[in-house]
Amino acid sequence: MGSYVATNLPTDGSTIDASDVTTDLNGLINEFNGSIDNTNIKAGAAIAFSKLAADAWTAHSATLGGFSGTPTQANYFLKIGRLVVLMVNIQGTSNATALTFTLPYAAARTENVNGIMVCTDNGTTTNDPPRIALVGTTTANAFKTLSGTTWTNANGKGLEGMMFYESAS
Repeated sequence: MGSYVATNLPTDGSTIDASDVTTDLNGLINEFNGSIDNTNIKAGAAIAFSKLAADAWTAHSATLGGFSGTPTQANYFLKIGRLVVLMVNIQGTSNATALTFTLPYAAARTENVNGIMVCTDNGTTTNDPPRIALVGTTTANAFKTLSGTTWTNANGKGLEGMMFYESAS
């Protein structure tokens, strides 16, 4: 027999007695230690961001394609539930008309995603936003325009900004 807590506490401030105590304390503890889901969170509940995010911003060293030599990268991600927020800064010398990078978490589906990004192609920053195509569950293919224009296969190539996608788990 465990400890119990009253579920029907008096609202008028009066004292309760043992007959009011009916909920197993271990049941309540389990609710607070991992059994919380959408069925037992009130719609208006305020939940601290630190309770939602898996970790703080985490560095992500992507496997890159479309560059000669070793491009520089400074990529970071934050995962909240199945939402992945990815900040990328990839710069290098182009040797292909493609730019690919691996994702920190497998994507839920193959799709085009957009973000807030700028591109450098043939050494010049472009005025058009890029398109990011999730071509598999773990790889992204970046195009230098939303219409899918490919990159120049020489000189400087880069991608910098933030994108969002749904992870598979």
